[in-house]
Amino acid sequence: MEWIKTIPKVKGVYTQIEPICEALQIDQRNCDQNMISISFNRIDPLFMYTQFLKEALLEIEDDDTKSIKELVDYCRLQGDVSEKTLEKIEKEYRNHTPIWWYTGPYFIYSMLNRGLRLMDVDIILKMGFFIRHLQQYRICSKTT
Repeated sequence: MEWIKTIPKVKGVYTQIEPICEALQIDQRNCDQNMISISFNRIDPLFMYTQFLKEALLEIEDDDTKSIKELVDYCRLQGDVSEKTLEKIEKEYRNHTPIWWYTGPYFIYSMLNRGLRLMDVDIILKMGFFIRHLQQYRICSKTT
C-alpha cells in the first residue's frame, strides 16, 4: 500500500461502498466551499457596493413632497436647471409617470445618468424617490 502515498490523486483504497460515499461527500463539501470563496473574492467591490446602495435605495420610504423639494433645492444650488423647469417639477410631478419625466425635455435623464455613471452618491440619493417611482412603475407595467 506504499504506492498510495506516491500518487497524489489517489485519496484511498476502499473495499466497501460506505467509506467511498463518505469520502466523496467530504470532497464535494470542500469543492463547494472553495467555489464560494472564489466567487466572493472575484466580485468587484464597486459592483458589490452598487448593489447594496440600490437595494437600500429601493427600500427607503420617505415623503415624496419633501424629496421633490430637496431635489429642486439641490438643483437650484447647482444652478444648471431653469427655474421654470424646477417649478414645473415641484407642481406637476405627480401628474405624470416617471417615464414621462425621464424621457421628457427636462434634466431628469441627464442628471440621473450622470449620477449613476459617476457613482455620485449625492445625486443618486437626491433622485432616490424618482428611482423608486421608476422601479415601481416598471413592476406595475409588467403586471398589466
